[in-house]
Amino acid sequence: MKRRKKAMVLAAVFAAGVWAAFAGPVILSHEDGRVWQTVFDPSAPLEWRWSDDAASATVVVTNVLFGTVGAPVVVARAANAKYGSVAMPNPARSGDTGEGLADVVLVQLDSGDNVLSSECARLAFLPGADGGAFTVNAQQSMGSPRVVPYDAAWTNVAVSAVACTFTPDGGVAQGIPLAGLGGYFPFAPADGTLSLLFDGDAYAEAQTRIRRGIMLIVR
Repeated sequence: MKRRKKAMVLAAVFAAGVWAAFAGPVILSHEDGRVWQTVFDPSAPLEWRWSDDAASATVVVTNVLFGTVGAPVVVARAANAKYGSVAMPNPARSGDTGEGLADVVLVQLDSGDNVLSSECARLAFLPGADGGAFTVNAQQSMGSPRVVPYDAAWTNVAVSAVACTFTPDGGVAQGIPLAGLGGYFPFAPADGTLSLLFDGDAYAEAQTRIRRGIMLIVR
């Protein structure tokens, strides 16, 4: 890990080489896998350690909530540089909730454009992580895609499998793919019940509702 004195910025390694920059108090335990995926400072750049023979890197950012893929960004390695960096777009700006979820792919290349390494990280942008307040409601009204967290550590017991299902009103339960025992996944607006299960047992449920209404403009 790499520390900076200014604002106590912590650059934490996620997966096998992609770095996400954080600032402010780290509200998650270091044993909690989500600490490596939560962006505490949306303005901080994405940083990584160069491979020994790397001459450049290509960074591709996918907005998971809205399904858009950014254009590849090519970063040339400065002479004798140990670390590379690139400005990280904040996917939270695309929605009205202040939340965002991004998949970042970093590919390092040598001088002959041969691939040396390829890493991927999922980064969550949450308004409360940068000093703001979260509002939690049992029945959440939503109009935009949302970022949903999950973590087996919440049970305080050993968990081997985590699953999530969504049951639309009057419909059949549908599985939502999850990776590992903790992280974040996107959820598109729909009316129904979202359920989180640890080892097959329901741990938490939420009723979701799409905002509906009509606007009248009188002149």
